[in-house]
Amino acid sequence: MCKLAGWTSSKEHPLTKAAADAAIVAAHKIIGQTERDGFGYAQAGASGLRAKFVDPKEHRGIDCLSNLYKRAGKGAGAFATAYRTSIEGAYKPDKSMMIHGRTATCGISLENVHPFRRNGWTLAHNGVCGYAGADTKAHAKVTCDSQHLLICMADNTPTIKRKEDLENITGYAAFLALNPQGKLFVAVDDTATLFAGITSKGRWIFGTKPTIVEAIADAWNCKGVDAYPIDAWTWLEFETAGGDPELGEWKHRKANERQLGFASQSLGAAWDTSKIRKHRAGHTHVNYGSGYDTGYGSKVLSAMEAEEQKELITESDALRYVDERALSDAENDGVPAWEGL
Repeated sequence: MCKLAGWTSSKEHPLTKAAADAAIVAAHKIIGQTERDGFGYAQAGASGLRAKFVDPKEHRGIDCLSNLYKRAGKGAGAFATAYRTSIEGAYKPDKSMMIHGRTATCGISLENVHPFRRNGWTLAHNGVCGYAGADTKAHAKVTCDSQHLLICMADNTPTIKRKEDLENITGYAAFLALNPQGKLFVAVDDTATLFAGITSKGRWIFGTKPTIVEAIADAWNCKGVDAYPIDAWTWLEFETAGGDPELGEWKHRKANERQLGFASQSLGAAWDTSKIRKHRAGHTHVNYGSGYDTGYGSKVLSAMEAEEQKELITESDALRYVDERALSDAENDGVPAWEGL
């Protein structure tokens, strides 16, 4: 269960590098609590900033990698972190940003850390997906399931063709994508979750959890920013010049048994002992997901069996539980503030 975050930016309302750094740090603090297989962020195009970390703990600010490589030169190869991180491009105040924390559903490597790039497009995804369309070399060579979405976006034009190709996607998804010019596309289906809040100047903030949206707003000292869930099958397009987004719809195929199982498996033991799980299971002592046993005589259902019994955990349930745990453990730390972003 990966985590997404991001925000819109434009020439009309650019965002300083210091403010972007504070927002990334705020999002990282929440995302890093649960996503341990990768952390990254990016802007549009080959010249836009992109930084990736296999170990999220190695992120120490927006300049941490650039300073290491700049100061160490060839000597950067002496550091273990050099083999687990990458950086390219430079921060641009007028470009939108996407942030991603990864829980792996395939190999843990720098190559599989989001955001991904292809033909000038950049994309980060939360969920699990596959591709059931025509067998192409591009889809056959993916190293991470999320790259199927990127291929649909980057290899088709215009957008109506992209949406037609996305209908071949299976699984569940919320994603942020940037075209080479910096136009931001935001999409969420009926299973994944995505929240958004809007600042007084019209900047949109996105997050898989409302706490991510609110943490970014707090980092900027923006008042009155409330996070609301984005509706199922929503498609948003934000022009680089700013202004209100274009609102549309998209669709894709249903998830298969394996894909549905990831929603349960990603929660692990914490979900198995939760009050929410016990309530959903009633008196059947069901554990969700597959491939494990509690050792207490519990029946383990496959994802499909659980769905048929209306007991399959959804991502909404998962996030609600994680939010409840976070609220009970939360501590309020002071952060620098930027007014009116």
